[in-house]
Amino acid sequence: MDIPSASPASIRENLRNLRTDSVAAAEWRAVSKCFGGHSPQTAPALDNFHLAVRAGEFLTLLGPSGCGKTTALRLLSGLDVPDTGQVFLAGQDVTALPPHRREVNQVFQSYALFPHLNVADNIAFGLRMKRLPAADIRARTARAVELLALGGLLDRRPAALSGGQRQRVALARALVCEPRVLLLDEPLSALDARLRAQVRGELRALQRQLGLTFVFVTHDQEEALTLSDRVAVMHAGHLEQIGTPEEIYRHPRNRFVAGFIGEANLLDASPIRLEDGLLLCHLHRLNGPMQVLRARPPDDLPGVLDGKPVQLLIRPERVRLRAEALAPDTTGNVIPVRVTERIFQGAAILLTLEFADAASRTEPASFRLCASVSPEQPVSAAPIGSVLSAGIAPEDITVLP
Repeated sequence: MDIPSASPASIRENLRNLRTDSVAAAEWRAVSKCFGGHSPQTAPALDNFHLAVRAGEFLTLLGPSGCGKTTALRLLSGLDVPDTGQVFLAGQDVTALPPHRREVNQVFQSYALFPHLNVADNIAFGLRMKRLPAADIRARTARAVELLALGGLLDRRPAALSGGQRQRVALARALVCEPRVLLLDEPLSALDARLRAQVRGELRALQRQLGLTFVFVTHDQEEALTLSDRVAVMHAGHLEQIGTPEEIYRHPRNRFVAGFIGEANLLDASPIRLEDGLLLCHLHRLNGPMQVLRARPPDDLPGVLDGKPVQLLIRPERVRLRAEALAPDTTGNVIPVRVTERIFQGAAILLTLEFADAASRTEPASFRLCASVSPEQPVSAAPIGSVLSAGIAPEDITVLP
């Protein structure tokens, strides 16, 4: 197939003209969806789901399997219809519109390329289904081929392509139809770790170059944190929290988000009182002296001081270790700890710690603290059984009701 060349600038300009900045690019309003009937034993895939996607942003729906993220994507594309609620695209209610009348395209986990068609024909397939003039089909295909660097592969069939090449063909086929919103349902899951990292970078660069709205579905935390402008964390059909990757990681709203995003120490504790602007919390343990940690007070301080147990979130990289053991600190946040496990991770070493004064196997497992340290730090060489001191700044402790 002879395809003329075209500048990627023309694609960028064309796609930007499609953007509608005054309204959300996509929106779910009070959407619920249940599969398999509405019996009390059937949990809904989505339950009163609200979320708006800004024009031109890279938004990721993140959550474990079965949380409803793919259902949300299918409702946006029109492959499923909500039981209640509405779906909007660029301010237009598209709830009742079939998929072919919505200005969205979807890249599937399996890529769904036609095995009997070569790369050029796979890319042009959607345009031919729209019965566009042949000249327009050639021009648009040329732009997508140049943008995705597929020029040397046009005559090959999918079976002759690598995983990364098939992924780029699937993206080109979706982009060539110039959608308002591009939907991506775990498109990197079939790739090996090294290729995933490479394609991840290409995908983010492509989105920034085009200024197109991407809605990306994944259960991979690293993908969500590295790709997204905002991350929507989902669980059991509900939106738990939405924010920038840094907001989600550093200021999780609840225990589910804290435990699902990144490595986390979640320690059971009881709030005692407010002192000098800090919240004093007693760590739960059966043996040894009382250990009190001072933490930054949460926004809902009255609700926390009602006597109910809380959890303290401490990220491993915020634990500061010293080689000498210090006595338990009753005024600050220093804990004597013993190394029980050491895991080499390349750029970091993850140490698992327990109370240093705990008798063997008598201390409850609720106190297991993970600390991430650089291989260059002296404590990184501490063998199992070593006694260290762990310091945690109050501002590095998040109190979760």
